[in-house]
Amino acid sequence: WRFFYYFAIFWYGLYILHNKPWFKDTKECWYGFPKQHLDTEVWTYYMVEFGFYVSLIFSLCTDVRRKDFRQMMLHHFVTMTLMFMSWCNNMVRVGSLTLCLHDIVDWWLEGAKLANYIRCTKLCDALFIVFALLWFVTRLVIFPLWILNTTFFESRSILGEFGACYAFNLLLFSLLALHFIWFYTILKMLSKYVMKGKVKKDSRSDSESETDSD
Repeated sequence: WRFFYYFAIFWYGLYILHNKPWFKDTKECWYGFPKQHLDTEVWTYYMVEFGFYVSLIFSLCTDVRRKDFRQMMLHHFVTMTLMFMSWCNNMVRVGSLTLCLHDIVDWWLEGAKLANYIRCTKLCDALFIVFALLWFVTRLVIFPLWILNTTFFESRSILGEFGACYAFNLLLFSLLALHFIWFYTILKMLSKYVMKGKVKKDSRSDSESETDSD
């Protein structure tokens, strides 16, 4: 079900944001701040995304504990805090861009998992390679150049210094650090693929109990 959610929410987000002025010019995120109109489409997008991350925390606590439990919990906590802060401070414009950018990657990973479950190895490998490339481009290149640039530089050039921006940027840099940590894991899996000819099981998905028994 996560594949269908990520697929649908990404295209919905892109549909409602592509014609917004702040999608093409991120400086529009700060003009008129904080008195910016929030339309129904963006409100709905935000509420659906927030509800989804609440469900992820519940599932993370109730499912079998994985190796990356702490990183995932930190990621979900940071994401929900960012959404809450951006909502309370009316920084929804830059928040919506951040959500849409991150949603590009996830449905490719879920698609690779589905292909693996039905034993379509070549399809799984192809989808995972696309996922890895998109992860690098969107989360390690576009994210800092597009999102962090506007929250760190453009916001201050337009609005000057304001307290909420420091906390917001700290959380965004925390996300970036997690992106690098997970990309290291992705690179290890790709190196195994190059050596053995297929993508191995996602090492992040191994349970702690399985690790203890090795």
